[in-house]
Amino acid sequence: MPMIGRFWRGWATADHAQAYEELFRTSLLPGLQRIDGFAGAYVLRRDAEGEVEIMTITLFTSQEAIRAFFPCF
Repeated sequence: MPMIGRFWRGWATADHAQAYEELFRTSLLPGLQRIDGFAGAYVLRRDAEGEVEIMTITLFTSQEAIRAFFPCF
């Protein structure tokens, strides 16, 4: 099945990175899981010299599914 991956990348302090991961898990992910065509998500984290790089990858089966969560897409 074809997939569309949406990538987002940002940087934060260790405390803020932990808060982002919790926000993603408790607020964003439940909304994504209600969308027909949502196929999964990953939150990747890399700690480096006083900051944390965060990358989220969200997977969808169609552009319509992406628009259901990100209307400006």
